[in-house]
Amino acid sequence: MTQSSPCSWLGVICDDKGRVVALKLPGKGLSGTIPSMTLGNLTHLTILSLRFNGFLGALPSDIVKCTNLRSLYLQSNHLSGNIPDFLFQLHNLVNLDLAMNQFSGGIPAQFNDLTRLVTLDIDDNRLEGPIPALKLRHLKKFNVSFNRLNGSVPSSLMSFGTESFLGNSLCGAPLAPCPGGRTSGLALGLIIAIASASLAVFILFHTAIFLFFCKKKSKRGGKFGETNRRTTVESSDSTSKEYSVTIIEPQKPKNRLVFLRDEKMCFGLEDLLRASAEVLGNGSTGTTYKAVFEMGKVVVVKRLRGVDVGEREFVNQMKIIGKMEHENVATPSAYYFSMDEKLLVYDYFPMGSLHGHLKGDVSITLL
Repeated sequence: MTQSSPCSWLGVICDDKGRVVALKLPGKGLSGTIPSMTLGNLTHLTILSLRFNGFLGALPSDIVKCTNLRSLYLQSNHLSGNIPDFLFQLHNLVNLDLAMNQFSGGIPAQFNDLTRLVTLDIDDNRLEGPIPALKLRHLKKFNVSFNRLNGSVPSSLMSFGTESFLGNSLCGAPLAPCPGGRTSGLALGLIIAIASASLAVFILFHTAIFLFFCKKKSKRGGKFGETNRRTTVESSDSTSKEYSVTIIEPQKPKNRLVFLRDEKMCFGLEDLLRASAEVLGNGSTGTTYKAVFEMGKVVVVKRLRGVDVGEREFVNQMKIIGKMEHENVATPSAYYFSMDEKLLVYDYFPMGSLHGHLKGDVSITLL
């Protein structure tokens, strides 16, 4: 009985000389610690993707032997400890994604040793302290949002947008100016990430609190047009951070979810806004959340940004997309439209992201 070549194994890619150059196992339900003395044997490895699994603990140090590694994707696991120093010996790294883990400690200044970095994602961890002055001239994508960072944004990173720094106690461009050289009250970044991306919501937030207490005092019954938004954001360390944003909206028929399928509406906009929300990822068109209702139902919500269209055009496009039917296409089940907020609601697909499924046996496209 002959043993099959590793090059025929799932997720293993070899070059024409039979050397393993890529290992891609995203969203495969893998768990436990990444075993030591294994990855280090793959000295020709250029791509390692173990994202959207359940790995925990520290990274094995023998990965330092993978000196040809160009892309390391470990996001959405439960990896912990400080960001290890041996990573900074992988000088060929171009893409490094450690987001949505439980890494702690400070952001090492040794990232400057990775001079070829184009992508650096370390958001949604437990990193603390200031951001070092990173001077990586090839860096195109940078994200440290939803950590425990403080201080001012280094001048070398000010060209990145606010979405790169949200959910921290940071100040300075592109965020609000540092008051008197100190940081204060910038947990607002997290509220902005969930409630809105503009300063107007900050004003609305405080106004809404006042209206909320007025509503409580008068003990009026809540109608569908009156929305009490209470959103819980869960970081990947299973710690819930809850922010209550109460917004009393005019009682208009349009302030509701519009369902695109012939099915009974089992939840409304208020239910959706009350659901606990876990950030799944950020993209060029918006942020995607996993929303869990109090009744246990789970959906995926995409909060659009940069979509500057009128209501008629938006609704028409939703009607067209809603009529599409294909086993490998995930179409929205509902949507919400206002000039300031546009939401798409999808059915939830367990075991990793849709992007992870694209690399598996079934291809699913999110419209």
